[in-house]
Amino acid sequence: MRLAVSWGARGLAWARRALGAWGGAVVISGVRGSVWAAVLLLGLGQTSAWQYFVSTLHAHEFRQAAQGSTPERVARMPLVIAVDEDGYRDFFQSRSPLPRDRVLALMQAVQAHTPPQTRIAVNLPVAPGALPDPEQAALDAFWLQQPQRWVLPAWPAEPSVQPGLTQAWREGLCAQGVRFGRPGVPIDFGYPSLSHQFADSQAALLAHDAPHCADPAVPARWQVQPLLPASLEANTVIPFQGDLDLLGQMLDTLAPEAVLIGRMWGPQGLVGTPMGERYEVQVQAAALAGAWSGERMAPPGLAWLAAWGLLSVLWLGMSVLVPWLDRCLRPPSPDMSGHLFLSVRAKPLLIVLCVATCVWAWVALGSAWHAATGYWVSADRACSLVLLSTLLSWNLGRAPVPRYPSPGAAWRHGVWQPVVTAWRSLRAAPAGPWRQREQAWAALALLGQGGLPLAAVAVLLGAGVSGRW
Repeated sequence: MRLAVSWGARGLAWARRALGAWGGAVVISGVRGSVWAAVLLLGLGQTSAWQYFVSTLHAHEFRQAAQGSTPERVARMPLVIAVDEDGYRDFFQSRSPLPRDRVLALMQAVQAHTPPQTRIAVNLPVAPGALPDPEQAALDAFWLQQPQRWVLPAWPAEPSVQPGLTQAWREGLCAQGVRFGRPGVPIDFGYPSLSHQFADSQAALLAHDAPHCADPAVPARWQVQPLLPASLEANTVIPFQGDLDLLGQMLDTLAPEAVLIGRMWGPQGLVGTPMGERYEVQVQAAALAGAWSGERMAPPGLAWLAAWGLLSVLWLGMSVLVPWLDRCLRPPSPDMSGHLFLSVRAKPLLIVLCVATCVWAWVALGSAWHAATGYWVSADRACSLVLLSTLLSWNLGRAPVPRYPSPGAAWRHGVWQPVVTAWRSLRAAPAGPWRQREQAWAALALLGQGGLPLAAVAVLLGAGVSGRW
């Protein structure tokens, strides 16, 4: 009994010390990390190189989430009717613009073989062309038979079309209940965005079933609407090669909740994704599947808190690892070149490997969470903070990483005491030829250890209040 009580008391004491040390790491990493967070928010994060790094990281997380998706997460996906090369050649006679009588026949088949509640988005050119087409009126009348079912593409008018004709045609159908959405997808560094879509995209209108008439002349506004990774990897696609009877039989069997009809021939609308090349209609389908399955993106504030949590754990780990490596690699005598080589060259490499392993584990954990719950907490901010801290705060393990027994000790000795010391040196620098230079360095130390963290915290708070995170 006494032994159990003794071990229990030791365990509680160890847990109390560990919790106090972690609290100290939270304080010191919060102060130092706020500077790097402000640097990312105001400067470095706006550069093309850093945004490309974030885009690449998002693609890796997206692929990992797709690999870990469960069947329950992909049970509800829209249907894509893909007009491929054969369909374009055999059914539409390879004509451009598409013959309106052929478009009408395809739409009639889809409407006849889908349930009345099925919503249908069309990603094919159906607006009036430059030359009069006698079948255009019949196609426009068809949309008005069941206007609530259709979401037509809001494409800009072609230069050869009479000015104002396309807009008048679109507004006339909108007044009768036909909806229009943007058929394209937002592009980020040559790739479609995985986390955002246009607010008035066809996928957004199908997801929320709200009346809307998108105007392509108005600048597009992005909104958070993550794609479903499993849907982008393998959409439910019916290739249409011109056989309307076969298409009708497949639609009768599937009874889809929503249908997207789009082109899948030629290079137009083909974009690169983490799963390979996909057409824009497939990306729209993945966005709709994401909205149906509850895909969500963590708000920036929560992502920053997660990043600081990882940084504080790594700070605590570095405060143990760096002194241990110093003890192991310290040469017994100054003339031992092997020990000196390991201490100077191998120690930074070991630090980088440890940090990279922790970041990889963090990304893998976040991807598994995303696959299981649909809640995406991106690791871009965490990776950025850890990378800057490793390079600048820890200097690849060359700089000492202090460990404090409690949050109060971290504040007193890691934050307040350096500021007080710098202030005293600024006010009472010793007389001599080096006085002015010492005062200049003391002022710089005071600014770096006191002014910059306070300014960074103010910037982050202001960004959080204004929503610029």
